Amino acid sequence: LDALGPAVAVVGTRVPDTAALGEPRRLARSLAAAGVVVVSGGAIGIDHAAHEGALEAGGGTIVVLPAGLDVRTPPRHRPLFERVEAAGALVAIRERGVWPQRGYYLERNAVIAALADAVVVVASPLVSGARSTAAAARALGRPLWVVPGAPWDARMAGCAQELVWGARPLDAPSTLLASLGLSAASDLGASLALEPVPPPPPPPRRRRPASPERQGAVAERGSLRSSPTPPRPAPKDATERAVVEALEIGPSGLDELVLRTALGVAELRAILLTWTVEGVVREGPAGVFALVNC
Repeated sequence: LDALGPAVAVVGTRVPDTAALGEPRRLARSLAAAGVVVVSGGAIGIDHAAHEGALEAGGGTIVVLPAGLDVRTPPRHRPLFERVEAAGALVAIRERGVWPQRGYYLERNAVIAALADAVVVVASPLVSGARSTAAAARALGRPLWVVPGAPWDARMAGCAQELVWGARPLDAPSTLLASLGLSAASDLGASLALEPVPPPPPPPRRRRPASPERQGAVAERGSLRSSPTPPRPAPKDATERAVVEALEIGPSGLDELVLRTALGVAELRAILLTWTVEGVVREGPAGVFALVNC
């Protein structure tokens, strides 16, 4: 990497909102235009946007794969991987033919941090694989940057926590480039501030305690309602246990779940549909599934 210039890792959640998706793309485009190699994991969401931004600027980018070089996951990103292979590099943490397993993603994230001169976390909830990359950056002594967001936004709660732990707030690409001894090209150093998120509504006004008769009626109605927080799915067999363990890694698309569990698409769809109806799994944008209480 020394011959290619400085490298910066750009990582974040697989399920960002639309506003957050534009930030890693613009950041990576600015970095690549200034000669920085952009490193990420090739996953959906923030990773994908970072690689795209670097390629748009005609710069170099590196994808670190969580398994063998011939097992490129997620499969939907094969066109991206081909473009990266032509303009940058694909790095695998396992020999050919090895499929990704649960622990491999954490190892992949540590490699991402090791390859970079600095790490940037964009849009991360408290539970996110990007935060394992941040932890690796701290352990390796790599400068850790975070794009700040609204402190009450759960999608940015991980970023807020990293700032509390000492990460540097990144307000513009030019700030990061200056730390690397580089200058932003043309007008690409604009602010990275995310779209403002309105604050949460004020708490409801407290009411006087209800009479014992009314309390009894409310309790009776409440007993007929389902619990507001559904329980974790209790795996009935090894198949369902494999799906739970795959989802515990993080929100995943169907193709990623196929790779992690080695189950068929039809079998996975049946399990996910059942759990979605039961309220223990939710389906987010672009067909990404996540455990509700994770």
